[in-house]
Amino acid sequence: MSALQRQRLRRADRLCSGRRVREIMASARRWNGGRVQVWASPSLVSRHRLCVVAPRALGNAVARNHTKRLVREAFRMWRKALPRYLDVVILPKTSASSVAGLAAELERWRGEYGEAQRS
Repeated sequence: MSALQRQRLRRADRLCSGRRVREIMASARRWNGGRVQVWASPSLVSRHRLCVVAPRALGNAVARNHTKRLVREAFRMWRKALPRYLDVVILPKTSASSVAGLAAELERWRGEYGEAQRS
């Protein structure tokens, strides 16, 4: 198995239940960044799980899928640094142009999330 295959998000690492996503969006605390909105809730399983919600306002299917790929890549970069297992829902506000920009924004969210959990 290659290093790239080990890093991919398996089905178990994704939030697939629409019901769970709606619960998180309704009850979890929301963070608004410049490029994304993030909701996070303690995970019901012992792993970080992600759901990317890409609205049609981002563009056609190609643009939405590209943005989702970049968000997933950014999530893979920083998920191990999260303090505990979380279910994370990310809603991009604009089409993403780079993983680095998204990763920086998600890192900023992680820092603020950690501060909020300590207080």
